[in-house]
Amino acid sequence: MADAHNLSISLGPMTLAACPSGSLSDQFIKELGEVQTYLFDGDNLILGWKMDSGSMRFAPAGSASAPTATAKPRVVATVPPKPATTLDFIADLVGCRNAPTADKPGGIVLLFRFEPTGAPGPYRYFDVDEGKEVTELYERPASMGSGVIVTWAVQAADGQRREKKSDYAASLFTKFGC
Repeated sequence: MADAHNLSISLGPMTLAACPSGSLSDQFIKELGEVQTYLFDGDNLILGWKMDSGSMRFAPAGSASAPTATAKPRVVATVPPKPATTLDFIADLVGCRNAPTADKPGGIVLLFRFEPTGAPGPYRYFDVDEGKEVTELYERPASMGSGVIVTWAVQAADGQRREKKSDYAASLFTKFGC
């Protein structure tokens, strides 16, 4: 279903029988889940993958000049298969706010943003030192005037996981008002 701003693709019943060797059905279903944009080009539906990494074009079966009401969509490859890539990421300090408490008068909260590259999403983000999974934008308590060293990890949808230790000097906090 589509309206002026949204497209919804609902999968119908699927057989549990194994597909023949060489079938692309699992890849097709996975890539449908990576769709971020859509547009119509005449009678064709074009589904765009995340981060402009490719697209799928659906065209009516049969003659392009005379589609029939019973035409079923077919998949036409528009990009070569995606190469295997290696996960990498940046954990950027993007903000800071003062958050003093009675116990910690110099308390601040740092805002970090993860920017993963080189592997398929969705991604999972971790503050390894705190032993917890976090969100793409993550607030972490700190102390004014003290730098922070953090071990981060990101895990991609294909199972790749990468850890990095990052050192954020206290002088970086001042540009955000802390």
